[in-house]
Amino acid sequence: MATICGKINQNIKKDCENPLTMGTRDLAKIINFSDIASVVYDATNKAQVLDIILNSGASAFEVDGVSNSIRPQAMLVDGTYFKKFDHQVEILGFDISPEMKENLNAGVEGRYVVITENYFQGPNGESAFEVYGLTTGLEFTVLNRNANDAETQGAFAVTFLTKNNKEPKLPNAFFDTDYATTKAIFDAL
Repeated sequence: MATICGKINQNIKKDCENPLTMGTRDLAKIINFSDIASVVYDATNKAQVLDIILNSGASAFEVDGVSNSIRPQAMLVDGTYFKKFDHQVEILGFDISPEMKENLNAGVEGRYVVITENYFQGPNGESAFEVYGLTTGLEFTVLNRNANDAETQGAFAVTFLTKNNKEPKLPNAFFDTDYATTKAIFDAL
């Protein structure tokens, strides 16, 4: 008999007191994958990250969004032998300066981790932040700018995706103790 590695172990119910709210806040953090020194996971729930420790001198970089212009998602990918996940974060970059063009040119071949913040936080803030690409890193798969796009006003459209190396799990929750503690860790990255 083949080994079956998974099974559901709790009810999947809606929370009437804390109904889901769609959308992400207008700030995300991008971390160079190679700048991560270590990750601290919750001892009992490996889907929960307590902290991300960066190499000395490294820092995360902020993305300012507008009206849900930071669009993360995760999708199950059915491979030949294993099921994995695509992590994807689409952003609009509202800076088209020569410095930003140089920055984006330099980043085309990199790998990244992106942390986003949901409007929905959950009862204690445990669902507010999510980490995309933590195991394999995200790559640029789209870098496009249409100067005549009235909707984006000519912003850069950038998509970060697990192009070749898929993630083994859904995006991790980023949470330690409560929302305020987690937000302080997020802000300090």
